[in-house]
Amino acid sequence: MGGPPAHVLAGLADHQEPLFRKAACRAWDRLADEARERLLHDEDPDVRQAAALQVCHEDEERTTWLVGRPGDGWQMAEVLARGRLTRELAERVVAEGERLAAIAGNPSLPPDLVARLAADPDPRVRLQVSARPELSESERAAIDYTVDAEDRLSTLDWVWERREDAAFLRRCAKSAHTWLRRSAAVCPGLPADAVELLAQDEDFAVRLLLAEFHPEPPPELLIDLYLNGTHRAVGMLVVRPGFPAAGLATRLGDSPDPRGRRLALRDPGLEPELLDRLSRDPETRADAGRDPRLPVARIRELLADPDRDAAAAAAANPALPAGTCAACSTAPGCRKSR
Repeated sequence: MGGPPAHVLAGLADHQEPLFRKAACRAWDRLADEARERLLHDEDPDVRQAAALQVCHEDEERTTWLVGRPGDGWQMAEVLARGRLTRELAERVVAEGERLAAIAGNPSLPPDLVARLAADPDPRVRLQVSARPELSESERAAIDYTVDAEDRLSTLDWVWERREDAAFLRRCAKSAHTWLRRSAAVCPGLPADAVELLAQDEDFAVRLLLAEFHPEPPPELLIDLYLNGTHRAVGMLVVRPGFPAAGLATRLGDSPDPRGRRLALRDPGLEPELLDRLSRDPETRADAGRDPRLPVARIRELLADPDRDAAAAAAANPALPAGTCAACSTAPGCRKSR
């Protein structure tokens, strides 16, 4: 569930309770300049911290103050990742060596420190450096980084900020860096040629992200991922508006893979003979039992099927006459149904 809308939060900027003033900072873009200044200088340190988090990307002084405050690990990582750094603070954090993965992608990190972290022993640090926006493809390739198939990587902020820039996204889609390609795959402004390119990408996550987030993913990509992907998310691709249906019966009705045969049931041109056969197939019987194109006589037979899933599916079939007894599969009027 989402939180209160921004206009409600913005109205709390002058509330007498610090907790509410702190909440108002989450609607920073809706606040007047005067309200922002009051929150940045609030008497309550937690309110000042919440406000400082909103401006630290352009304010060295507040970044330094935030780093010096005790706080949660995730918040400190956020400040170091995007807060504007003084030279002194950057050198100190790098020298301490404890939060290098957080600071390695910071846009204001001095170039010489970027170069130092590019050779850091920690692969997480090298990976962060390799995905910096100012690097060329050759500079990225010179860094010893890896992206494993199972690595969960958030979309790069600097890519998402240009999510409607077709030329820029095309370059990201052609990058040798998997993280850039994954980030481009979720952007709505991805041009058609880049969509086609990423649909054939060697990285499974790139293809899956494209299928999940692009407004018009290639139909063949959706089918391929559904039939061959092992990630649990592929099972949800059939609900995408662009998932194909026409022609699946001819293509997959005799597939050795039960997932393929189940897809055949989606075809609006499915022949009655194939539907009947799929209703007798142990792997597809339940799915076929839900199909309103199935003859009522066959639906009633499935009501008595020992396979409980098939019987339950038939009982929910909208073509089944109202009042049909699920206990004995008879027409309306059975004593057991009264």
